[in-house]
Amino acid sequence: MKLNRRKFLYLFGGAGVVAAAGSYPILISFEKVAMKIIKRDLSHLQVSDQDIIKYLMDARKQHLYDTIALKQQLFIRAFAYYGDSLPMLPMYDKYIQLKSGITGHFLMSTDVFFNKMDPSKPVTYLSFYDPLKRACSNPFPRLQG
Repeated sequence: MKLNRRKFLYLFGGAGVVAAAGSYPILISFEKVAMKIIKRDLSHLQVSDQDIIKYLMDARKQHLYDTIALKQQLFIRAFAYYGDSLPMLPMYDKYIQLKSGITGHFLMSTDVFFNKMDPSKPVTYLSFYDPLKRACSNPFPRLQG
């Protein structure tokens, strides 16, 4: 196969497009990744985008996502955009654990447990959950015997 200038430019341009598409999750903010995770995980509930945005703004004020190491942030970003549909990838279970932490913290900041996890009621953001400032309510009192 003879590689002339035109073929080289097409090949080089195609490689550039693939590289740009592969680096897209690295370039966006972690809040957008967290919003995507929360919206996907809670698609069965009535959660408004405004409540998620309020939560993410409070999370930024409290430096919640600054405590996550850069290595873990990159890991979450890559799996959120490319690996979520491929559960056979290595470390998929670790990704499930990390994304469940993000979704769980959002849920603790809402009224979903006060409403007994009723999917027919809209989920409302109350305030940023901090276990040192706000005591945890017992969301499962009916299970105690």
